[in-house]
Amino acid sequence: MEIRQIRFFLAIARAGSFSVAAVKLGVPQPMLSRQLQRLEAEIGVSLFHRDGRGVQLSAAGETFLEYATTIIETTDHAMADLLLQTRSPTGGVVLGMPPSTGRILSIPFAQALGGRYPRIALRIVEGYSGHVLEWLQSGQLDLALLYEAAMRSTLIADPVLDEDLYCFGAPQDITRIDDGTGTLPLACIAKHPLILPRRPHGLRLYLEQMAKQNGLSLRVALEVDALHTTFEAARARIGLAIMPRSAMADGLLAGTLMVRKIVDPVLTRTLFLATGPKRSTFATQGELVRLMKAVIVSNLERGSWRTPLGSAPE
Repeated sequence: MEIRQIRFFLAIARAGSFSVAAVKLGVPQPMLSRQLQRLEAEIGVSLFHRDGRGVQLSAAGETFLEYATTIIETTDHAMADLLLQTRSPTGGVVLGMPPSTGRILSIPFAQALGGRYPRIALRIVEGYSGHVLEWLQSGQLDLALLYEAAMRSTLIADPVLDEDLYCFGAPQDITRIDDGTGTLPLACIAKHPLILPRRPHGLRLYLEQMAKQNGLSLRVALEVDALHTTFEAARARIGLAIMPRSAMADGLLAGTLMVRKIVDPVLTRTLFLATGPKRSTFATQGELVRLMKAVIVSNLERGSWRTPLGSAPE
């Protein structure tokens, strides 16, 4: 029994005529008759009574009509769902990123993904780059934003932007050391107590490396691995914090914290968009990567980041 034969049967039953059904189906009437004969031969009963006015369903035909209708409706629904999945992918996507980046990108990316691929379920996981790297390599993530310190040769990654680092602190602490240029030299910052993440956090290792290259040592007053607690500690005047500008929500700056760009040297970290060795089909096709790059470009245009790479993301 073929789906085509069932469709022909339904067309004849609805039209009450072989000739009318053939016209509606766009097939020759002899072909329609042959297919129905084969269907009746396979079933073993006559489905229609034929007379000079056309055809009418037999008792067996009335019974088969219900099943045939269900079969064709189910088949059509299945084909429609498959077509929809082809045009609009389904499944789940897990994205990992650092908390500072997540503050800017999580909601815009969720909105962009939902608008373009409404059948994709998104889960966002925030963690420091070392943790995000482990999750990506183990296949727990489809896509991740990582700083260069966490990069591995096994990853497929593209640099998407450079982030300058800034010094955050209570207004009393910043104004006391600010020379009026709106910037702070690294040598000046190194003389003051700092609130930094513990080793082997990539930011901590990078700052220590840069301090060593410039003949400086850092005074770590408090080790904190949580972004919000870091800024709370800075407001409490425990020390100065060093983060990308994107880490600070604008509302927190008003009257509670001040920010200055670090210079001599300018400290910059590169953010990479990476996929690991165990990627979903949707991620492998590059759709997530292209969408994330578009979201990053949009935020660059709005000024969420200050230093895009020379080769702008696609």
